[in-house]
Amino acid sequence: MHIVVLTKPVPDPAAAAERLGPDMRLDRAASPAVVNGNDEYALEAALKLVEAHGGEVTVQSEPGKGSVFSIRLPAEMEPVGEPEAAHA
Repeated sequence: MHIVVLTKPVPDPAAAAERLGPDMRLDRAASPAVVNGNDEYALEAALKLVEAHGGEVTVQSEPGKGSVFSIRLPAEMEPVGEPEAAHA
């Protein structure tokens, strides 16, 4: 199994209101950048899969542009935890 998680910096919402120009557009160059919270959750979930099943993670990153995390898992994986009960 191959999972790819892409992350990229986005303007910090907490500081965005201060960075609006006269035309009400965001000045991205003047806004501090943060990683989107959803990107962090996706990466965390993928890394937990690697911890549970083995595999490898590779990263390609370019400062200010973002990162690509490639997660490769074994083709055959053992179940982790209890299976969910079948719904009647």
